[in-house]
Amino acid sequence: MEKIVIAFFAVFLLLSAGGCSSDKNFIPDYNFQPQQSDMLSPAELRVLTAHARNFVSKSKKLPLKPEQKKLIRTTQPDVKIKYFGKKYGQIRMTWRVATNAQLELFGTGRMTGEDFPWRLRLSATDGTHPVPKEMRQNVEKIR
Repeated sequence: MEKIVIAFFAVFLLLSAGGCSSDKNFIPDYNFQPQQSDMLSPAELRVLTAHARNFVSKSKKLPLKPEQKKLIRTTQPDVKIKYFGKKYGQIRMTWRVATNAQLELFGTGRMTGEDFPWRLRLSATDGTHPVPKEMRQNVEKIR
């Protein structure tokens, strides 16, 4: 009987320690209406923005000129956040890096976690909407 109690206790500890803390187990609520405490604080948003800027600056393949990288380091991005849970959701940060180009960092996950799953997109625009990749050479011809 004592072995069963010990085994039950060990299984309970194992399940409670690792069962619910992962984002893999998080079920997003697409109708979530965040309260102030569920949203990022200004300090948390500053940290996340610094993390995004660091992500861009470390990218070796990103075709940005030094002045464009400086623009990202020194200007605030346009930020849009959609919450699916407490400090969990989708964030989109956008910098206009040229008259016809924008850099967009976005991702979905725990926004206060150590590793946020950033995705990056550098897209040509005509100032009002993204231009398809196949048509980018035409944007330069128009200008």
